[in-house]
Amino acid sequence: MNLFASNEAEISFAKNTVSFTQETMYPWDGKVTMTVSPEKEKTFALHIRIPGWARNEAMPGGLYAFTETFKEEYSLLVNGEAPEATLTDGYVTINRKWKKGDRIELYLPMPVRTVVADEKVKEDAGRYAIQRGPLMFCAEWPDQEDGKVLDILIAGNPVFITEFHQDLLNGTELITTTGYSAVAASDGTVTPGEPFAMTLIPYHLWNNRGKGEMRVWLPYTVKCPQQKLAVE
Repeated sequence: MNLFASNEAEISFAKNTVSFTQETMYPWDGKVTMTVSPEKEKTFALHIRIPGWARNEAMPGGLYAFTETFKEEYSLLVNGEAPEATLTDGYVTINRKWKKGDRIELYLPMPVRTVVADEKVKEDAGRYAIQRGPLMFCAEWPDQEDGKVLDILIAGNPVFITEFHQDLLNGTELITTTGYSAVAASDGTVTPGEPFAMTLIPYHLWNNRGKGEMRVWLPYTVKCPQQKLAVE
């Protein structure tokens, strides 16, 4: 994988120019390296954004939530050591005397997470949305054997595998997990069929390979008058 990106900027304030360099493979990787280089040593506060998903918050207000609390926390180092810092309103503040070449290393853990909606959102009941880092994922027709995604189920306790594919959609992370096709019987009951490897792509990349079905909210239960079946 070769998506390493580097950006530079200069900010002038208090008769001093500060150069910043940022290097990362975000959003595919959670490691971000920043170099701070003021013309003259200067004390000032630097505010670094820690997104809600890295703090177990799917969305402010609680409309959507992660199904589990992830225990691994973000980490932040300055010149290889943990700095004195405070987290307020989603930003870590580091107030210190900065010198040329100071190096900041930020790590944001990126596990695959299942997201559920508030129970008042009836349309999303019994369904998961899939998120990794800042990106939402979806099932799209080219990645499924029969091109159908509107009748598929996901496991109630899904296991995910991530892999980067350089040759797909200009390079993208894919998630694979176990899926099931819903099978309707003549009496109206619905059951899951044989398991298969279901592929998920980042939501922002769908509709680049032709017209077809796509789904973000994936059911993990089958509901009908005679049966409620959970897929484990």
